[in-house]
Amino acid sequence: AFLPNAVCLGDILHHAGYYNVYIGSDALAFSGKGRFFKDHHYDEVYGREELKGNLKDNQMNFWGLYDDDLLVHVKKKLIELHASNKPFNLTFTTIDTHGPDGHFSKYCKAHGIKDFPGIVECTSNQVAEFVQFMRQNGYLKDTNVVILGDHLAMENPVYDKLETVKERHIFNRFISNKPITKNREEVLHFDMFPTILEFIGFKIEDGKLGLGFTAISKDADLPPENEYEEMNEDLLNQSDEYLDLWKKREN
Repeated sequence: AFLPNAVCLGDILHHAGYYNVYIGSDALAFSGKGRFFKDHHYDEVYGREELKGNLKDNQMNFWGLYDDDLLVHVKKKLIELHASNKPFNLTFTTIDTHGPDGHFSKYCKAHGIKDFPGIVECTSNQVAEFVQFMRQNGYLKDTNVVILGDHLAMENPVYDKLETVKERHIFNRFISNKPITKNREEVLHFDMFPTILEFIGFKIEDGKLGLGFTAISKDADLPPENEYEEMNEDLLNQSDEYLDLWKKREN
């Protein structure tokens, strides 16, 4: 089991009537993520083995499907879910920009991509085209989009340039038919939990959920000024409360 006693995004959405789907290129066994999604109310979970179909190993990268092949599955599932006229959460992860060298998909090769910066631009363009597909088909009238970076880039061909940047940030973008207003400039990944829920219409008491504070509610509490410094000191401490989240429930 993966954090069986934790209440996560998938659990909350499930209890609110959402249908949860995850699609990713790599194996579900990686980092136990498949178990996490299945334990927290994702109705459909797809990884490398579930998606590869007739693709041969030389038609996939180290992780699994290239992003262009992955997005074929994602778009098909999006069309299906939106046509159901029921609330849904479709989560997917791209992989071609992953270090140390990135992965050159057929799509990107056809667009003349020959280096790592080109892969980053190509993947970004594919994600933008996916959002544009939603816009052109009217999906954004009733469907919100959240784009999140996984983590800061690690070793890759342009890492020397990245190291010269004094302050690096993880990209995120919230897209909806209704404009939203930020209540501050800096957020932690913990803050995404309450922020995403408020973004799709949930009300978070005092704007705080778990270890995070919503970044879009004007009436919510803001994190204390020294929040980041305290977290850096405390995150690796032993916590009985956190360890309890891992204990399997008694039936």
